Amino acid sequence: MPCQLFSPVALVWVLALGCMTFSSSAIEIAEIRIEEEESLQDPSKPSDNSTRHWIDFQKPADAEQLIGPEGSQLIPENPKLKSQWNFADGILTASPKWDSVVTPGSYQDFIMHIEFNVNDAGEVEHERNGNSGLYLQLRYELQILNSYKVPFETYTKTDCGCIYGIKKPDQMTCLPAGQWQSFDVAFRAARFKDGKKTENARITVYQNQKLIHDDFVLPRHTGAGKNEGPASMPIKLQGHHNQVQFRNFWIKNVL
Repeated sequence: MPCQLFSPVALVWVLALGCMTFSSSAIEIAEIRIEEEESLQDPSKPSDNSTRHWIDFQKPADAEQLIGPEGSQLIPENPKLKSQWNFADGILTASPKWDSVVTPGSYQDFIMHIEFNVNDAGEVEHERNGNSGLYLQLRYELQILNSYKVPFETYTKTDCGCIYGIKKPDQMTCLPAGQWQSFDVAFRAARFKDGKKTENARITVYQNQKLIHDDFVLPRHTGAGKNEGPASMPIKLQGHHNQVQFRNFWIKNVL
């Protein structure tokens, strides 16, 4: 009979099913491959819900300034803990401990800009060096890490610019620790009806004005993120035992 061709995702399942024993790693790899294939967008087929053209690198006149020369509007995520974040000279410095800060308001669909400067923690495990995170709606983490000079071949889904645990950036754009970097983000929230998700969230991200996620469809929340739901939620800057610095954080709702 004619040879049957398989898609890359189908081939993963065929190989997994052909094994004498199932392994959790084989199943996990297959699930990740399915998530990534379903989430990739064809630029030749624009969607009405696309975030692809929302970013023009200009601050709107009516944008909300959350960190700026006049101060920081962010508040402790856990009001029961004493915040060790520090603001001075237009810069918000992360806590050396584990406490995080969040925006006082909640957001649904938005564009935002933030600048960050990772620290060099010295001879420590890679993921403990300059670690922080930008949590969109408290659900989806855009990783911040000292990932300069990490080869793309060994770049993982936990390196800087990654959608944590889900997708690597499309290109390498990191600068050395001590140099200011930026994220420009366009985000469209997931849609729900009668308690069921009808559309996945979508995200476009530029790091240092270079495109790293092109209208990517988020299949789920990331690692430590909150569960998905219809409610608007704040933005979080993660405290992760590294004194990463932040400045010039603004956001604007997209109606």
